[in-house]
Amino acid sequence: MLAAVMCLFTLHVAAEEEIIVYEKGKSEPVFNCWLAEKPVITFGQNSITLKVSDLEATLPIANVERVEFKFNETDVLTDIEDVEQREEAVPSFRYIDGQTIEVAGVADDASVLLYSIDGKAAPLSLSRNGSRITVGIRNLQKGIYILRVDKQTYKIFKK
Repeated sequence: MLAAVMCLFTLHVAAEEEIIVYEKGKSEPVFNCWLAEKPVITFGQNSITLKVSDLEATLPIANVERVEFKFNETDVLTDIEDVEQREEAVPSFRYIDGQTIEVAGVADDASVLLYSIDGKAAPLSLSRNGSRITVGIRNLQKGIYILRVDKQTYKIFKK
């Protein structure tokens, strides 16, 4: 199947740009084709897919050692698309006084947990106001506690 795909690629175009795929343990390429346009390469769970125009080849990723691109000297690769990034707000933490802590930038459905330093759940006095939560620590015994707000953790010292 791969040999047939290689023939389709090599017969399809004659250009000055080339993509070469090497398999682990082999000195000769397992895949080699000339390109009329830049390829689209995607990675699946266990595979790598190379696509040029309407031609496509999928290889097991475990077998691929490296992928090389050869371009003519005047060509510059400039069309790499930016990866979409999601900005996740990191909550800010502050002591309001010795008895109250405020965490701002919290999602409405954020889970809030309080643990003593030995990992036991501690009583939680909590109030929410929009994206802010306040945690009362007045009734806690002196010691070190861990406040967990979703995936963020904060070390609290109760004096």
